[in-house]
Amino acid sequence: MQQESRLSKPCARGDRRVRGRSGCTSPNPISRRRSLTEVANLAKLPVVAKIVNMHEAKTTLSRLVDEVVAGEEIVIAKAGRPVARLVPVAREKRRLGVWKGKVRMARDFDEPLSPEELTVWLGES
Repeated sequence: MQQESRLSKPCARGDRRVRGRSGCTSPNPISRRRSLTEVANLAKLPVVAKIVNMHEAKTTLSRLVDEVVAGEEIVIAKAGRPVARLVPVAREKRRLGVWKGKVRMARDFDEPLSPEELTVWLGES
C-alpha cells in the first residue's frame, strides 16, 4: 500500500497554490512575496552581494556608495527582481614614463608671448 505525501494531494478549489506535476507544490508566486535572498538564488547572483530594494537604495545611496568603495558589491532590486549592480570602478594604476619619447616640448615653451600673440590669445583683435 502506497502512502501519498501531503504534496501529492490535489489542491482544493479555494487554495491559492499552484498545481505542479504531483499536486500542490508551492504557494502562488503572485500572492507570495519572495525574499530578496530567494530572488538572488533565482538570478544566480553571488552570495557575497548585498541586495537592497529600490526605495532603500534611493534613501541611503551615499552609504551604499561608501560600502562599494570599501569593496562590497551591492545589487539593487525593483519589485523583488535584481535590476542593477553597484560595483567599484576599476581604475588602472598610473605608470610613469608612458609618454617618454613620444612628446616633444619646444625650447621656447615658457617664454613670454609676443604682443601680437598675446592679443590673439586673449581674443582682443
